[in-house]
Amino acid sequence: MPKTGTGAPLSDKAKASILKGVAAGNAIAEFELGAMEHDGDGVPKDLGKAFELFSKAAAQGERRAQFNLGLMYAQGDGIPQDEGKAREWFQKAADQGDGRAQFNLGLLYYQGQGVPRSFAQALEFFQTAAKNGIAEAQENIGVMNVRGEGTPQNMIDAYAWFLLAAKSGRSSAKESAMKLGAHLTADQIAKATKRAEEIGKEFTKKGK
Repeated sequence: MPKTGTGAPLSDKAKASILKGVAAGNAIAEFELGAMEHDGDGVPKDLGKAFELFSKAAAQGERRAQFNLGLMYAQGDGIPQDEGKAREWFQKAADQGDGRAQFNLGLLYYQGQGVPRSFAQALEFFQTAAKNGIAEAQENIGVMNVRGEGTPQNMIDAYAWFLLAAKSGRSSAKESAMKLGAHLTADQIAKATKRAEEIGKEFTKKGK
């Protein structure tokens, strides 16, 4: 499970502030202490307390807590695995624009875990996550275009998505682009490169 914490170690003053916030029912403080409890960051690791704090924060609409609850349910991390509840919490976070949650929803639909398998639904969530900068989603769209899953087979679009994912740091996407490129003509590669630029501009517009 990816680390859920907020990053740099906290000072005693910061920890005291978080505890004060938790006592007052502040959702952000509940999330932050939950992350600390989950990772054993400055406090003893306690998945039960982490789950309790994430649940309180998530109920107040804290997006990161909703995502973390989805992960805990999806992986059976300190609680019984429940893919249906994982989907529910990922959906809540995704509705607030969480790209990681959108990507994980795509995986659930792609694999048919907790939901009926649907390549079309998976592709839709991957596309939304991709536009939120999730490189693995960008790569997965490329794979689905190669296989014709949820969309007609399209090698130009596949190459374009591999290029975007590689630019975002996915080394496996760079390898996929090289392998696919060996079977494309120079004209097809030029079209795919232009397509990648067009999609990239869409990302920029979305971020403004």
